[in-house]
Amino acid sequence: PLMLSIRQTGTLMPLASLPQADYCGDLGPCARQFIDHLNSHDVSVWQFLPLHPTETELNNSPYGAQSVYAGDERYISVDDLCSCGWLDITDIWRNNDIQCETGTIDYASALVQRQKALDKVFNNKNNHLMHLFDEWRKRQHWIETYSCWRAIADAQGTVKWNSWPKELRTHDSETVNSFKEEHTKEIDRIAFGQFVFAYQWKALRAYASKKHIHLFGDIPIYPHILSSDVWASPLNFKLDDDGQPEAVAGVPPDYFSENGQLWSCLPVYDWEYHKSTGFEWWIQRLEAACKNFDLVRIDHFIGLVRAYEIPADHKTAKNGSYVKIPTEALFQALYKAMPSVPIIAEDLGAEFDSVAYFMQTWSIPGMRVIQLGFGEDGTPRNLPHNYPALSVVYTGTHDNNTSVGWFEENASNKTKEHLFEYTGVELTEHNICQTLVRLALASPSRMAIIPVQDVLRLDSKARINSPGTEGPDNWVWRISHDVLYQKEPWEQLFRLNKLFDRST
Repeated sequence: PLMLSIRQTGTLMPLASLPQADYCGDLGPCARQFIDHLNSHDVSVWQFLPLHPTETELNNSPYGAQSVYAGDERYISVDDLCSCGWLDITDIWRNNDIQCETGTIDYASALVQRQKALDKVFNNKNNHLMHLFDEWRKRQHWIETYSCWRAIADAQGTVKWNSWPKELRTHDSETVNSFKEEHTKEIDRIAFGQFVFAYQWKALRAYASKKHIHLFGDIPIYPHILSSDVWASPLNFKLDDDGQPEAVAGVPPDYFSENGQLWSCLPVYDWEYHKSTGFEWWIQRLEAACKNFDLVRIDHFIGLVRAYEIPADHKTAKNGSYVKIPTEALFQALYKAMPSVPIIAEDLGAEFDSVAYFMQTWSIPGMRVIQLGFGEDGTPRNLPHNYPALSVVYTGTHDNNTSVGWFEENASNKTKEHLFEYTGVELTEHNICQTLVRLALASPSRMAIIPVQDVLRLDSKARINSPGTEGPDNWVWRISHDVLYQKEPWEQLFRLNKLFDRST
């Protein structure tokens, strides 16, 4: 991709974790301030987690989203609704107890506040605004299906669509059309919320472009079984007649897990059906992602080359099997539709020649994670001197502990010895971040992504997610303004960018 033609640095920062907005970060002033800050420190890429609507029933994981197209209304900026004249500040209650200082995201309160604001704007029926909405709506192939699904979920009291009455569950056209006629206003309001999200996102993207900041998105490979996408297009997935998965995705047993990983909420694709449609579903999905971002990461990229499928009634991933995928035909179709599709492959653990072959054939950059290079579990491909130029290096990802937390809690003595041997530095929790950041920036990888927690040298309290757990500590970390914008760590990153030829 053109993006990887020069050396540059980025940071991974969840939008929801930004300070100075009620309950969670949003697309308004707090995001623009962060973009200004990146620009002034020679950081040219902002990587996001998926921004699709999450669900309390699904632990608010951005990888268990309701739609691969929709945006989360929680990220809509009330401040920007007011500043563009769509809403009066007196029309909306504001949070007066400094929520951004508490250290956690309050998804429920954020949604209530944003929806109340959107209801007010929608009911005001500003003529110019409604005209913009109508024109936008006509151009979105997915919006009617998503809005209808969301309205049915609200009426049924659950997003678990495979427990809805049969006629709604199976998308019976007469029943669904009847529902649409009876719930026109609710469906219009849901679609309007998506229009406002798209409007504010477009404005943020334009602002980022003006400041020379590239926005880097994330595509979960599989939609959640309870998403609108699976409900709307069941033939794309291996489901039974009741909408239950016949097989689910996962990872086979390995050194790290004797039972493997069973992703019981992720139905696998019916690749023969996708092929018969010319991969239209995938083309539309990537086109939408590439309109919203300058660069996109495909999570679990190996699943587009060889998919591990497990019968849905199994309790572990032990007895799954690999299924052949028409990868060549898929990528021919994708690149024919989008000759310069800017994707990065999350290829961690993909030690297969077939994966490397397709990535090389299509010049798709992969990922390297410094934490994975050291100790008895370390792999040579994750040692910095082995990184190819066409790759993206991370100190860690959203699924890893922070580098300080990793050093304090996860790194064995053998790992620490290996690190000392490699770096020549006597490492402690006080200098581990600076050392790993230096390794990342000095590496051959053209793009280096440093999670904001590692820029700021934060410990495991700032961890975003612990895979395989569903506790209340996942996806809720939030940073305060004073910690995020402390001078010294960012100034050091600025100096290192210049030193290692990554300044923009």
